[in-house]
Amino acid sequence: MLKTFTTILTSMVSVILLTPISAQATIFVPTDQPTIQAAIDAAPDFEDIFVEPGIYYENINLLNKHLFITSVSGPEVTIIDGGQHDSVVTYLSGRGGVIAGFTMRNGRSGPDTPGLGRGAGVRIGNASFPTIIQNVITGNRGCEGIGIASDNASPTISLNVITENSQFGCSGGLGGAAVSVVGDEGTFKFTQIVENIITNNSLNSANGGGISLFSAGDAEVRANLIKGNAAAGPMVCPQGGGIWIIDSAGAKILDNIIIGNTAGCGGGVYWSVPSGSSVGPRLVNNTIVDNNAAIGAGVFATGANSGASVFNNIIIQTDAQTALECDTA
Repeated sequence: MLKTFTTILTSMVSVILLTPISAQATIFVPTDQPTIQAAIDAAPDFEDIFVEPGIYYENINLLNKHLFITSVSGPEVTIIDGGQHDSVVTYLSGRGGVIAGFTMRNGRSGPDTPGLGRGAGVRIGNASFPTIIQNVITGNRGCEGIGIASDNASPTISLNVITENSQFGCSGGLGGAAVSVVGDEGTFKFTQIVENIITNNSLNSANGGGISLFSAGDAEVRANLIKGNAAAGPMVCPQGGGIWIIDSAGAKILDNIIIGNTAGCGGGVYWSVPSGSSVGPRLVNNTIVDNNAAIGAGVFATGANSGASVFNNIIIQTDAQTALECDTA
């Protein structure tokens, strides 16, 4: 586990050098096209777009295309700044494609933007197998899924740093200050959130400070560091400081470090299994330590939990807080 996270940190702190590997024609920004969006507009499906270092003040839309958009020199020196106008990246109704090696910052999604509050950093909808990899997604503001929002899609979200995204200008919603997954793509059900660093994201009036899974099929959350996220608000018991799971019966929470997150119920992990369900989330091989909540500081499990699995985890709390709370209400 420690080796895995050392590898992630090293890859994100170091400059990521990504070079063309395809024999097909490529577009370089700004050498061939002045902006990333101009390159997307000009590119056919399966084109490589390589982005040279710089700050790009734009909100890009992949226009349903299958493209490979990669920075040449990594996220430290290649920044897409959304200018608080809209989502930094929008990808709707496409199949495949990769976005890699950028810092995505200063996006906004609210009631007055096309995302209607979802996906200030990255907004994905009805898309098959897009990959968001080796990016830094930070300083975005919205209602829910503020870092990344996925709706009825099957993304792979891997090796990203998703940090300091916050709720602003709205209240309530489906949570997920870092990542929100709503629905799945029919028979695929293959959302993967793997080996990311998810830290210090916050909601001031919703559940799911880090990750929110809402009717998200068999989504897999594996080998992430989920630390210092918070769910707060006027509700009686804000839920899921680290991870919030609702009606996602097959969710797999595996091999994560979940530490120092805060909520009213389920500081580390909160889930609710609907009545009549024969299966539940699987919580396996996680380290869940020093989270904070009045009820179930480590884990709060409620609903029809007979099909849920909790084994081989380290769950530790101090003081008078309970590490694991099971509620059948």
